[in-house]
Amino acid sequence: MTEIDRKIAQYYAPIILQGVKRGESSVCVWFPGSGKFTIAQNILQSAKILKSVLGGLHSRLKIAPFLGIETSQATTEEILSYILRSLGGEPRDDSLRAILERINDLIESGQEVLLVGNWLEKLSETEYEKLLISLAKIVLINKARVHCLLLLHNKPLFEKFIFENPDCACLAQTFNYIPILSGKVLEKFVFQQEKIFGSLSPTRRKEIISSTGGILSLTRELIRNKGDSSSADLKFRANWQDVSVSYQRAILASVKKEKPANYLESQATKELGLLGVVPPLTIFREKYSLLVQNPEELLLAILSAAESRLWLWLKKNRGKLLSRDQIAKVWQDGNQIDGYSDWQIDQAISRFRKKLRQCGFGDAALITIKGRGYRWLLPD
Repeated sequence: MTEIDRKIAQYYAPIILQGVKRGESSVCVWFPGSGKFTIAQNILQSAKILKSVLGGLHSRLKIAPFLGIETSQATTEEILSYILRSLGGEPRDDSLRAILERINDLIESGQEVLLVGNWLEKLSETEYEKLLISLAKIVLINKARVHCLLLLHNKPLFEKFIFENPDCACLAQTFNYIPILSGKVLEKFVFQQEKIFGSLSPTRRKEIISSTGGILSLTRELIRNKGDSSSADLKFRANWQDVSVSYQRAILASVKKEKPANYLESQATKELGLLGVVPPLTIFREKYSLLVQNPEELLLAILSAAESRLWLWLKKNRGKLLSRDQIAKVWQDGNQIDGYSDWQIDQAISRFRKKLRQCGFGDAALITIKGRGYRWLLPD
């Protein structure tokens, strides 16, 4: 961990862990691109930071994180199996039952448990719901001793789930809004990136900080390309696709200096203020034309005939596991052929994904299920 990574982790740890310190399960809402994966990972890997925030609780806390690739490309059962291993349990066919038994053992020995999850939005709708229901069952073993900390950027999706599954409200005893990085810590982050990618003029440095600020993935991209915004457009459009619809509307209204149209938009504007995004960073004014373009129209203009067939077929099969054999058949317009290789299909998908990113569809649109195929996650 670099010195600036440590400073950022120390800055965020009291905010992220405040619910855990109070013995609650909580949801931390982040703005996409603000570094939640790296920040959370650095906090959880530093015993010193954890101890400074949690005090005596740290010594009796068993942490089971599922932060990265094990979340975005897995089924609920695979994630539960990963959690079980993190808790020191032996693999079993029924991972949920094994987790419940393992946690009971830990509680009897005087320990508490913290489950930390990230990237849940990258799961299919079915797996998203199944995982949250499973996590709620785990927390309900003993809400005073078992805690869940979820790192999310799509609060409306989670709220919809809780409304439809009120028994799972135990997962969100509190909501914490995690502000994007700002002030002196952000300036130190920028200087650290300049050491890697080369110095900027003071004027350009100030412009970048006011433009993208604590949306660290975009700030890093601008610094890497010496402020050339054209190279950051693709990342900006992809990042925008991860912003919930209610937040998108509120940001666009703020850019146009319009009053919120209704209560939901007013609430979204308030939450964006807590996240440090509204009043809007200048990037949203600068790239307004990109935000209001229809990404599907842009995409269809650059797809080949085979890619267009694949696009339409993927949309019809949202959330399903799609094998390479199925993709090859669609690619050949319904004609089954022999002689294609998995490598050829993967290369075709790689080119297709590149075009998706060019038009603002994030990496979560089409995910790889290792050894099995692909899954399309965006709605129609």
